[in-house]
Amino acid sequence: MTNIHPSWKQVGDHFEQEYGFQEQLYANIAVPPGQRGLFLGGSYVSFKYTGAEKDVTPLFRQAWVQMRHRYPAIAASATKRGKVYKSPNKKELEEWLEHTFKVSPEKTSAELFRDMRKTTHVTLNYLPECNELFMQSEHLHLDGGGVMCLWDDFFQAVVAPKEVVFGDEVPRLPPRSDDLLDLKEKTPGRGQEVAMSMLAPLDVGEGEAICMPVDVTRAPSRCFTAEYKFDLRTSTAILQACKNRQVTVTAAWHAAMAIATRNVQAGVTGRPGTKFAGFTNFNLRGYFPKSADSYTGTVGNHYTILPFVVEPEAYSFDETARRLTAFYRRGLNGQPDIWAALQPMIETVFPDVTAPLTDTTPAVSSLGNISQFIRTKYGSEWEIRDVWAADTVTGPWIDCFLWAWRDKLVICSSYNTGFYTPGDVEGFNEKIAYELMQGLGLYDQPPISRLI
Repeated sequence: MTNIHPSWKQVGDHFEQEYGFQEQLYANIAVPPGQRGLFLGGSYVSFKYTGAEKDVTPLFRQAWVQMRHRYPAIAASATKRGKVYKSPNKKELEEWLEHTFKVSPEKTSAELFRDMRKTTHVTLNYLPECNELFMQSEHLHLDGGGVMCLWDDFFQAVVAPKEVVFGDEVPRLPPRSDDLLDLKEKTPGRGQEVAMSMLAPLDVGEGEAICMPVDVTRAPSRCFTAEYKFDLRTSTAILQACKNRQVTVTAAWHAAMAIATRNVQAGVTGRPGTKFAGFTNFNLRGYFPKSADSYTGTVGNHYTILPFVVEPEAYSFDETARRLTAFYRRGLNGQPDIWAALQPMIETVFPDVTAPLTDTTPAVSSLGNISQFIRTKYGSEWEIRDVWAADTVTGPWIDCFLWAWRDKLVICSSYNTGFYTPGDVEGFNEKIAYELMQGLGLYDQPPISRLI
């Protein structure tokens, strides 16, 4: 084999790659196949097919084969230390298809997400009764952006099926983020020092944390999601209001979430906190060298986390949104030695998670405008009606996502029913939407409270 990235080592008839710093985070919290786990990624698309009446299962099956050929790492096995990939012969390819391409009549994506357990590989489910496709994966294989890019390529393959021959796909085994970024310390020990300084603001005192007032001793149950969809007119008004204030929609939503959480906490405990602290995701793809291959990093896990602290009572909504806008735009630029701090920071926060997580601060993650990844039409016969993504939650927090699709904003929150009811989380989404609209001066009617 030639032109294989040096991070992959040939061992007998297969290839091995040790985890990068971000992938190791998810390996540390991994569960055995067949078990419910934390941060298992699920995503679905609903579609409309207007072509001649026929069974489209073979088209989806062949497109899935093409995805393995183009992105062989989606078929890699995850071990404790790294990924393992073997180029398949015909029998092995059929066995992989049997385990990773499922046809699930009378199922919905919501039901699959509710009952999701870890699989050994990235898995695609076709749900013919509701015209949906559901993909599930561990985060060490795919992040949100990677999933969206994979959907796009998948539907391109659906409208242009072709036979592929395995063996020549191995050179497309991708590098890790570590291989595309300079994470080396300029001064010995400096990475750890910067990591500790970045994490220090998260050490809020007792009573200071803004978090959800929920009983953390409850037993976890199953995972669900709740969505709040803004209509086109309201979405347009939000975008324009943010533009006028020179803040990003993500920053305004983040500020609204901090205020909504504080208000819920105040309503239940009478003692709201002062600091909304946690981590948010940053896409590393924009920092890759321009010389990287066009497919490099498209499908994979290339997000990292950075800590944040929001003090909604110390500043106005506008000022909080401006500060968060500066935080998001700065990202990893202009911060000396921050690259060397990423790995020690993650190792400090997630050394090897075995005990139940008890933080109840909502998690924050924005996918941005996913219409830049997924088209609304593929060929003349396929229309994408809706797109959705979420992570499984095994603890007492709510995992909050924001994205735009077809110019409409969507708030999606995943949660565990051991700690929250559907009404709790639907009400929380409504409170976030209200604080966002109120903060942007778009209306002043409070929502009906039904949380907790």
